[in-house]
Amino acid sequence: MLRSVALASAGIGGASSVLYLLQSGSRNSELLLLVAMFSMWVLSPFLVLCWTILRSERLTQPVRATLYGLTIVLALASLAIYSRLIDVKPEGSPNTFLFVAVPPVSLLLIAATLSLAALRSRKQA
Repeated sequence: MLRSVALASAGIGGASSVLYLLQSGSRNSELLLLVAMFSMWVLSPFLVLCWTILRSERLTQPVRATLYGLTIVLALASLAIYSRLIDVKPEGSPNTFLFVAVPPVSLLLIAATLSLAALRSRKQA
């Protein structure tokens, strides 16, 4: 059940993040290739999460639970940031800052959280 919720969260989070990107870039229709590349960049954390969830049978139960929870949290956090509900953009920076900065921070958070969960799970075993 939680796996299904996490997969749905990743899908909805990824699609909504790209929609926010397209809405932000709609004024620059001549930069279509750039917007397409940014779309893949913004989708990358969600693709990593989906791939990891689909391959999670080999993970221990605590790591899987961490993965599912992290997916839901990252989807909600990304939407809150891209919709500017949470303002993390430095004063005076361009609107593209969010779409450049959030994906690598998300990927680092995914790697760090899952690594820590795996280490903790290994110590408990």
